[in-house]
Amino acid sequence: MKILILFINSFIFLLLMPECNTSKNVDNSIKEIEYVSGDTLSTYQESLNKWIEMRDLNGNSYIYQSTFASWVGFGFTTEIKVENGIVTERKYESFNYDNADNERKVEKTWVETGDKIGSHKEGHLPLTIDQLYQTCAKEYLVVDTANNTIYFETTSEGVLTTCGYYPHGCADDCYEGIDISGFEWIKNEEDK
Repeated sequence: MKILILFINSFIFLLLMPECNTSKNVDNSIKEIEYVSGDTLSTYQESLNKWIEMRDLNGNSYIYQSTFASWVGFGFTTEIKVENGIVTERKYESFNYDNADNERKVEKTWVETGDKIGSHKEGHLPLTIDQLYQTCAKEYLVVDTANNTIYFETTSEGVLTTCGYYPHGCADDCYEGIDISGFEWIKNEEDK
């Protein structure tokens, strides 16, 4: 309980601070987060600052995956490749689980590059992690807490993995938000 109170106080303090070192200001209407997970118990702003630090150290080049999986056995994974801060590739794979042997079966795949990025309707949007942080702050952390449980989770390093909400009383596939299921830095040729 002491950690939760400390977290909430830290979060409120950070919200009231003047603009941070990012190019965009965080929406100050972010409400208290009801559920926070991660080894660091990072606030949104701490997590964003950590992301900016790590992004800049690694050349702003990385690959991340987001997966949606329904409780009834279907889902999809979208993989986004970002090089020097620009989305350069989006991959998609939809799947279904066979009820007889519970084996995952791929239903559909595609890859987008160049000016074709964003041309398919399926999958998660082709966004950078910087854009995911903005979406997190502007769309998910500001929902009505009387009707929703807000989730914000980070890696042990403090970087965003989950940001969204779950409406109270909803039973199936109701989560709205960001869920990063995999991440890796892209090594520069000099680093190999």
